[in-house]
Amino acid sequence: MTDYAQFIGRFHPLLVHLPVGILLAAIVLDGLSLRKRFEELKGAVPVLYLLGAIGAVGSCLTGYLLSTSGEYEGNTLEYHKWLGISVVVLSILFFLARQYQVLHSDNLRIISSLGLFLVLSITGHLGGNLTHGEDYLFVHAPEPIRQLAGYEAAEAVVIEDVQQAVIYSDIVVPLLKEKCYNCHSEKKQKGKLRIDSPEMIAAGGKSGVAIIEAHEPENSELIARLLLPLNDDKHMPPRKKDELTEEQIEILSWWIEHGASYDQKVADVEQSDEMRAILTQLESTNIEEEEKAVTFEVEPAPMAALEVLQDTRAVVLPIGENSNLLNINFVNVADANAALSLLEPLQEQIVWLRLSDSSVDDEGLTHIAQLPHLQTLYLDRTQVTDDGLAALSALEHLAYLNLVGTEVTATGIEQLKTAARLERLFIYQTNTSSEERRQLVADLMPIEVDTGGYIVPTLAKDTTLVSK
Repeated sequence: MTDYAQFIGRFHPLLVHLPVGILLAAIVLDGLSLRKRFEELKGAVPVLYLLGAIGAVGSCLTGYLLSTSGEYEGNTLEYHKWLGISVVVLSILFFLARQYQVLHSDNLRIISSLGLFLVLSITGHLGGNLTHGEDYLFVHAPEPIRQLAGYEAAEAVVIEDVQQAVIYSDIVVPLLKEKCYNCHSEKKQKGKLRIDSPEMIAAGGKSGVAIIEAHEPENSELIARLLLPLNDDKHMPPRKKDELTEEQIEILSWWIEHGASYDQKVADVEQSDEMRAILTQLESTNIEEEEKAVTFEVEPAPMAALEVLQDTRAVVLPIGENSNLLNINFVNVADANAALSLLEPLQEQIVWLRLSDSSVDDEGLTHIAQLPHLQTLYLDRTQVTDDGLAALSALEHLAYLNLVGTEVTATGIEQLKTAARLERLFIYQTNTSSEERRQLVADLMPIEVDTGGYIVPTLAKDTTLVSK
């Protein structure tokens, strides 16, 4: 019986839109029929309310069957259920009132119609929250509107020194909050699963099995679900939800592999060079640079140029509210070198550019050199060489440059001495020796040169391989 209930219940999203459309048409025609010019519409109004009531009954029944899956719980479900029933009752009452002309006051008819519209709107909104998450409607709303709707102001996560960050609270929680809390937190628990606290993570979902196996990411349900094929019904997040990036999944796996501690700092846990590079990117340098960039006053970017760039799947965002300055990320761009040529119409507005892990080479740097206000530039794990670095010296506002994992040498890096405002430079995993990196730290003063080589202490609880 449960299989039949779930099968029928899954028709709810399909059926629910029919009565909504019919009832909205009934409300509109009901209002128009009050005018003499459209009074012939009165005959259609009762029929529409009746059809809407029948459709609402079907929606309520399928909605109830869907709710028995256990994926939807909490106050939102209860409110949605009772408001849905209210729509049925009101639709029947409106049918009877219009059919037998009980309401003779035009004002009363208008007020009652607006009341039904309000109930219908709130019911639909709560249904959307159940499907997409509590803040679905307001997640991208301007901050004043969010606050008016009762949402707290969004707080940016600022990590000044990632090695001193607490892994769970400073890194894992913001990640889970962004990608997972919509379906697995206090407000909504699909599969009866909450992951918004250590206790809830340990409790697991309706199976009662913890979703994390400390030291065993390969046996942890959390990681297994993230790695399933996108077309698998058990893949998380569900289709049409924001996927976790490869780096985010690597962070979660690394955290679990080293014990899934809730109080350890990053510096207390062993890190490979690759993981150290991923974690370093979480630092707040880009936030600091964006705040400095607010001092520039530029015209809005040409809309046509923005649309062309976004067609390449580049992520284009303003650096702040009411700012014309742009933050551009090529994380999803297939041919970064070709896309860089599209930046020319936007050169005055760009202050932050991320090209990490892209195909950008020295030819691409000639386009970057034409960005007069650029302050933050990520070139880590790209194809740039010493020949291309010379072009960057012309960027008079460049303050942050990441060259991690590139083939640049000490000779090429020395060219950055002439960069007028360069403050932070990342050069580990480049084609330089440890001695050359130490010399660069001295030669490039006062630029803060990060050469990696972080020392991770061996803790008593760490496992040590002893060879005879």
